Amino acid sequence: MNASRQKQEGTVLIIDDKANQLQGLIDDLCAADFNVLVANSGAAGYQHARLVQPDLILLDILLPDQDGFTICRRLKEDVATAGIPVILLTTLATPAAKLQGFSVGAVDYITKPLEAPETVARVRTHIHLRRLTIAKERQRLGRELHDSVTQSLYSLLLLTSSWQMLATQGSFDASQAAAIFGQLNTLVQGAYQEIRLLIHQLRPPVLAESGLVDALQHRLAHVEQYAGLETHLLTSGDLDTLPVPVIEQLFFIAQEALNNILRHARATIVNVHISHRANELSLAVTDNGCGFDPAYPSNGLGLGTMRERAALIDGQIEVTSVPQQGTTILVVVRRIY
Repeated sequence: MNASRQKQEGTVLIIDDKANQLQGLIDDLCAADFNVLVANSGAAGYQHARLVQPDLILLDILLPDQDGFTICRRLKEDVATAGIPVILLTTLATPAAKLQGFSVGAVDYITKPLEAPETVARVRTHIHLRRLTIAKERQRLGRELHDSVTQSLYSLLLLTSSWQMLATQGSFDASQAAAIFGQLNTLVQGAYQEIRLLIHQLRPPVLAESGLVDALQHRLAHVEQYAGLETHLLTSGDLDTLPVPVIEQLFFIAQEALNNILRHARATIVNVHISHRANELSLAVTDNGCGFDPAYPSNGLGLGTMRERAALIDGQIEVTSVPQQGTTILVVVRRIY
C-alpha cells in the first residue's frame, strides 16, 4: 500500500494487480489533490478499505485471487465499508457485466484503457455526492433531535422545575400527583420512542446481507411493535435477487413512511406489502391513522425526499389518504436493473 500526506480532496483506494499500468491516473489524482492508496489483490484491498476508510474505491474486476464483483459485494455487506462508493474498472464492456456490477452495489463502471481526466472527474463527482449525502443526513438527524427529543426534554425540565419550586414553597398539592406523573410519563415515553427511532436509523441493517424483507422485519419488531403498534408484513414474488440500489432506496422510503406513522398518524395498525411480479416491483405502507388531505401535505412528512429516492430507481410514488381513515404510500418500480 502506498501512502502520502492527507490531501484535501480525499482518499482514493485503487485495488488492481496491474496498478503500475495506471501510473498516469495515479499522477493525475495526486495532482488533483487526492491521497492515493494502492492494493494489489482483492483480499488486501478489502482489508485496506476496512482499515483506512477511503472516500472512494477504484476496483478492477479481474484480480488474481477474487473477482471484483465478489470484493464489491463483500464491501457492501460489511457495515464498516458499505457506504464507500465503488467504481469498477475493467476491459469487460458487455451489458451483462455492467448490470452485474450495478447489482452488487457499484456506483459507476469505467472501461479500460482509462482516460485519466475523465476518471478523475468521475471520482471527484462521486466523492462530492457522498459528502453531500452525509451532510444532508447529519442535518436531518440534528433537526429531528432538536424538533423531537430536545423539545421533549426541555418541556420535562420546565415541568419538573416548576413542581420543585412549588414543593419548596409548600404549595404542592398532593392530590395532583397522579396527573403530574401522567404528564411525566407521556413526555418520557415520547422522548424514548424518538431515541429508539433515531438509533435504528443510525444503525440500519446491512441491506445487501440481510435483504429487504429481513431488514423491514427487524425495523417493525424493534420500533413499531415496541411502540405498541400491530404490524403485518406481506410479501409475494421473488425478492431475493433484487439489485442492491433498489433494495436500499425501497428500504429508506419505507423507513420514512413508517417514521411518519409513528410521529403523526396516531395509528394502531401498520401493514407493509412488497410484491415482485412480471418485472414490476411494488411497496405499499398502509396505516389506519388520522390521515391527511394529500392536496395539503405537511412539510414534515418527507414526501419530497421519498419521491427523490423513488426517482433514483425509476420508480413512482402514489399517496392515498383519507382523514380519520388512514394513509397508503405506494411505490411502483417497473424497470428492475
